[in-house]
Amino acid sequence: MKKIKSIYILFVFAAISSYGFWACTGTGSETTSETDATKVEEVEEPDTRPASAASDTSFYIKATINEKEYVFNYTGLDNKPSYNLKKDNLFRIERCADDHCKENLYIQAVNFDMNQEAPFTLTETSEEGKVKDIIFNFTITNNKGKYKNQWQDNGGFEMTIEKIEGDIYEGTFKGKVLEQNTKGISDVVGSFRIKMVVRKPVA
Repeated sequence: MKKIKSIYILFVFAAISSYGFWACTGTGSETTSETDATKVEEVEEPDTRPASAASDTSFYIKATINEKEYVFNYTGLDNKPSYNLKKDNLFRIERCADDHCKENLYIQAVNFDMNQEAPFTLTETSEEGKVKDIIFNFTITNNKGKYKNQWQDNGGFEMTIEKIEGDIYEGTFKGKVLEQNTKGISDVVGSFRIKMVVRKPVA
């Protein structure tokens, strides 16, 4: 009986000693730290910007880039529709895909006659000595507004005004776009339904 009791006490002592050694060396915490250190995650800072865009599903710009579909139906951060405007020979539409405009797309066309009857197509070809410039720009930023990705018109872009009813414009667009980070060229297709705002030149 004494022998069994001695073995039991020896076993308990060994167990306590092993725990004390493990706790002092911190082996357990080191293993956890090494595991956590191998995890690399991109975490954005909380969005602290006070302004917020307003959603308006009646009007939109839709685009497919790199086989991914985007829907832009938020107005600008000032909650005004002034991002869609017609001024002299300038036709511009702009919308955001989220409430803080981290995904923003605009298309701008200049040097053309907006008094044409729909449907008509705007291209980047020369006509009667005037160049019809079309600018396509889709930008993704982080929560602090810092640039992450951007696609721009790579030439041969065109936009078709399919229907005009008062100040409501509907149409489609297509062309090739260049991603600035990878320099990859992708096809983009899309459509829009926008209420235009006429901006008169400042005297």
